[in-house]
Amino acid sequence: MAELPDGTLYFNGRAQGPATPNCEHCRAVSFSKNGSSWTATTGDPALIDQSCQASVLSADSYVYFSNPASKTERVNMTVRRGRCRSTPGSQREREPTANNLARASETV
Repeated sequence: MAELPDGTLYFNGRAQGPATPNCEHCRAVSFSKNGSSWTATTGDPALIDQSCQASVLSADSYVYFSNPASKTERVNMTVRRGRCRSTPGSQREREPTANNLARASETV
């Protein structure tokens, strides 16, 4: 879990079972503005995962995501960095999904 620059909490976890439909070998994500109520958990197919530990960190307007980027083995250790920001009063301009992290990121 990480806190985004606008105070939104970002959850990123293992996607297992029916709680995350249409997400085979990917990460589950959810957002909260208050820490009590959360958006529906969805799968992020751009964050491939074999259902093992990953890490997420928010620092200096960036979100860092790290995991073994493989669907079958604990190999290809990857760290992605993406910029996250919100547009006040409207829909989130960029959410820290792998699609956004991969497009605006560097693998370090």
